Amino acid sequence: MGLDWVKQQICEKLRFEAYKGTLNLKLDDEASRTIQSFTKPRLGMSIEPVNSTFASGKAFKIRLGGEVDGALVIPLIPNYPLKQIEIIAPINLREAFGLQDGDEVTVEIFES
Repeated sequence: MGLDWVKQQICEKLRFEAYKGTLNLKLDDEASRTIQSFTKPRLGMSIEPVNSTFASGKAFKIRLGGEVDGALVIPLIPNYPLKQIEIIAPINLREAFGLQDGDEVTVEIFES
């Protein structure tokens, strides 16, 4: 989230300024299969790099814990861990929810 072109696209497409860090979540098998289907071309909002040294990605509007709106970001990088997702929001999610490693969270994903 430290790259200016990523920040700009998040603001334009998702309408919020993301907190500087991401919340990385590990998925169970069922959730991992569902997320893998999200990489289809017509789904989500594209995050396009400014040049070929960076990878593109997909973003989906979400609500975390039934309370905080944010986005699920899927980097379209070869060999990116299939059981990991990155969540961004305008606030520090770990602090807001008092999250510790291993805690379970509920993520509601909306069509983009």
